[in-house]
Amino acid sequence: MSLILAEEMGVNCKITAAPALERPRDITGILVNLKPGDVLFI
Repeated sequence: MSLILAEEMGVNCKITAAPALERPRDITGILVNLKPGDVLFI
């Protein structure tokens, strides 16, 4: 669903799993690399 949404919006989609986000710096690294409008699916 997130891939379809991102495609329709013309933006990128970053997908990650919650267990991969053990420390606050894990999510920070992902958020810093997102561009305006990008979709983050956890």
